[in-house]
Amino acid sequence: MRHLGYHACKADPNLWMKRATRPDDGLEYWKYILLYVDDCMAIAHDAEDELWHIDKYFPMKKGSIGDPDLYLGSKLRKVTLENGVTAWSMSPSKYVQEAVRKVDEFSQTRGTPLRKFKSGVSWPKDYVAELDTSDELNRPDASQYQTMISVLHWMVELGCVDIITEISLLASHLAAPREGHLDAALHLFSHLQRRHNTRMVFDPSYPTIDMSKFKVCDWKHFYGDVKEAIPLDASQALGKEIDLRLFVDSDHAGDKKTRRSRTGYFIFVNQAPVIWLSKKQPTVETAVFGGYEKWCRTIKSATIQTPHDGCTYFRPVLCFRGQHVGDTQHSNA
Repeated sequence: MRHLGYHACKADPNLWMKRATRPDDGLEYWKYILLYVDDCMAIAHDAEDELWHIDKYFPMKKGSIGDPDLYLGSKLRKVTLENGVTAWSMSPSKYVQEAVRKVDEFSQTRGTPLRKFKSGVSWPKDYVAELDTSDELNRPDASQYQTMISVLHWMVELGCVDIITEISLLASHLAAPREGHLDAALHLFSHLQRRHNTRMVFDPSYPTIDMSKFKVCDWKHFYGDVKEAIPLDASQALGKEIDLRLFVDSDHAGDKKTRRSRTGYFIFVNQAPVIWLSKKQPTVETAVFGGYEKWCRTIKSATIQTPHDGCTYFRPVLCFRGQHVGDTQHSNA
């Protein structure tokens, strides 16, 4: 890769980058080559030519050079949106169907095929995972449960974000899963069996942001005249501007047993979702705003550092909704 003029990104050594100029409008930008095990993806105005250059040193599979079709288990294709913009999209349908097939085989050995579970919903009605008192699973079933949760996690990574909270809830019980937890996981697979054909679209359009809704504050009296610590060897920012948006929210004392809250967030580049997470907070808060502040500060810091290695110009926007509800009695409960 270095022989071809690329250098590894400091944030991710699997991402290689090279300065380039787009011939039609003279825009300077960074070409990217993503390498992951035996997968190779190029992002450039002449992406196919770049792959043929690599093919001279590392022969590619015959017929594999071209527009991406499958990547890490997800089906890729271009779509045209209602506003006329062409965007890439991905669908984990093939991966989901294969996973559902294997889980259905396991479920039938228990006498409960997936079709017996209620369709149309992803979670059993009124089920609270942390209060489950059913029998603990035997070792083979517990191992199967842990495998199913790992597969579901990867589905979320591939774009099944509609089940992200349910997976987070079930993943909290990997150490000692119970019969009820396994049934809830099978319920999820039954839901996916009927709704596997989802697709996530990465819309490059700029979002409409009403900046008047964001209060401008001057924190110099608190932090002083400080500047962000940018590495001296950071690559130059090239390419078009982007809007970086973070949406974050939380319940309050959502875990009925520990009273810990669960936080979720989505990060968008323009109108394309790029990072998502649902996670139980590590501490118990007497009000959710403190948890918001910690998560927002952490996520914002981790996210904004990335573009300094030559990604592009950016403008961060932080959005969250507060719920000022206290729970000062939980320690006596």
